[in-house]
Amino acid sequence: MSDFDAFRRSDAFVQIRAEVESRLFEQLDYLDDKVPQCVVDLALGTESAALALKQRWPKANVLAVDADAAALKTAKRQTGLFRQLLGRDVQRIGAEARALPLTDASVDVLFANLSLHDHADLPAAFAGIRRVLKPDGLLLASSFIDIAVLGDALMAAGFRDPVLERDTFEVEGGIVEVASAQAWAPQPGTPIRELGHDVVAIPLAKIPVRRKQ
Repeated sequence: MSDFDAFRRSDAFVQIRAEVESRLFEQLDYLDDKVPQCVVDLALGTESAALALKQRWPKANVLAVDADAAALKTAKRQTGLFRQLLGRDVQRIGAEARALPLTDASVDVLFANLSLHDHADLPAAFAGIRRVLKPDGLLLASSFIDIAVLGDALMAAGFRDPVLERDTFEVEGGIVEVASAQAWAPQPGTPIRELGHDVVAIPLAKIPVRRKQ
């Protein structure tokens, strides 16, 4: 078990995930009154965001995606009563972000709360997300990855108008930083940045910083 896998099972992680999820949901207001047809939640073993998205948009097709299919089955059992009360449900798919079994340009909103944590896999993950998002589709993501790394990876994958924020959380043993991003999928034909060629630079001094005490 990796250090991250151990941390994600801690109470501190659950609390951080809930707080960051709430803040990411505030960004959905940027969609105005537009009702998405397809919404994807990279679930990370829980359906809390997927169910909340389904409650917000009952007519949308909401997909909970997790590389660990067993985790989705557990989440289904744990949220059964909640789904029954709502009369709504979500679809579950076992897959990784870099290999989503979805049609190109078929997703309006993709929500990835603390589910992108591997530096090495980040370019492949964003390439996979970009492929399935519709032009001008919305990506909301958070990660324990450094904010500069997150922003650079988004720009490298061709996402436009990224807005980045950094939050800090006190946990036993120190401080945990979470980087969050809101970005929009590019129009068809927009090139992915060539390695080593900076198309856009993000000045860290202009990145808004929020700190949770």
